[in-house]
Amino acid sequence: MLSKTPLEKILSASYMKDFSCLGSACPFTCCGGWDIAIDKKSFLLVREALAQRTSNLEALLSQNPAYTRPEFYGKLHLKNCACPLMDKDHLCSLQKRGGEMALPLSCATFPRVNNAINGVLLQSARLSCPEIARLVLLDELGFELIPQPPDSQSANPDHPLELANEFDHRENNSLSQYFFEIQTFLIKILKNRRLSIEERLSFLLLLMRHLTKMPQVPLQKDIEALFSKLQTLIDISQHEKSTLKDLDFQHDFLVGNIVSEHLKVLKNLNTPHRFAKIFNTLTLSEAFSLDDFEKALGTLYPKFSKEAPFLFENFLVNWVVGEIFPFKTQSIHYESVRLVVNFSLLRFLILANSMDKGRIDINESVETLFLYSRVFGNTELPKLKSSFSNNRDEVFDLLFILNHV
Repeated sequence: MLSKTPLEKILSASYMKDFSCLGSACPFTCCGGWDIAIDKKSFLLVREALAQRTSNLEALLSQNPAYTRPEFYGKLHLKNCACPLMDKDHLCSLQKRGGEMALPLSCATFPRVNNAINGVLLQSARLSCPEIARLVLLDELGFELIPQPPDSQSANPDHPLELANEFDHRENNSLSQYFFEIQTFLIKILKNRRLSIEERLSFLLLLMRHLTKMPQVPLQKDIEALFSKLQTLIDISQHEKSTLKDLDFQHDFLVGNIVSEHLKVLKNLNTPHRFAKIFNTLTLSEAFSLDDFEKALGTLYPKFSKEAPFLFENFLVNWVVGEIFPFKTQSIHYESVRLVVNFSLLRFLILANSMDKGRIDINESVETLFLYSRVFGNTELPKLKSSFSNNRDEVFDLLFILNHV
């Protein structure tokens, strides 16, 4: 969507200042391997340029007659090919000829993620770009959200700003009016390296559970009191494990089933050949049992967590920022499902890819995280969604189990 309201402030992930497109040197160009939305303003320009380069125009470019937003006017179908508009140097001929303004809006924006929340522009980027994955995941200190001058809303001020999400709930008496207070506390939890990643996620889920039980019209003092209560539990070490233990998380739900269902959905997707490595990892993961996984989790994973405590931390913080967690779908339950299931499966895949080596390689782990984000980053999983919709009170019980297996 395009920005509708003036934005009063800009917060940008600190890694954005170091990002520069690798262009022809990129090992996984974004100009192929998936479908690309074409905005209404760019559609005719793209169509004319394609007509000069291919006889397969109708199969490559389609118009969406039911479009409701101008940025989704058409679609360039590139799942199984590279864009014909790339030249011999693997650079965009449109951009070479007309500059960035000649690019479709999606191409000019990627991998950036712009969210306009409560009058603030929140800028981050997708791990489905290999350079962004490297910058984000390998940052040993972790990234910060840095205020930016108002004129930095777009890389090109003449190019419209494409928003992934937009809402302004400052006056509607809902939880999302406290979006930035909640996000700041979530990031604080996720960056607390005195706790394991799994413990951090457990406290995050505890916060989510309490947020779903807030009064219909929450007050600032209610939010602050909840933060204070959870911070006390985190700070007092003897309460950390007992707090989690005292909660009733007993359930006859088999964690292996949820991972298995997730794997089946992913493997059935029509995905380009050049991303076969992630599918090889998916196949490999079926070759060992849950007992093998638990063994690797108890041996390989703790060592890796000490060597690279920043990897999953950065993944989760970037998710919280880019996915405007937990308010993307206005369902805290479902957003909690998405976060924990994706984290658990990624941990599972990284371990599956490391079993035969006897160690977890950080660069291979970054590649797994990138490939997963590239191929499955926006995949909806209806079975998972429906399985958590009947009894909302048990959602967090299941997630705690999945997080700790």
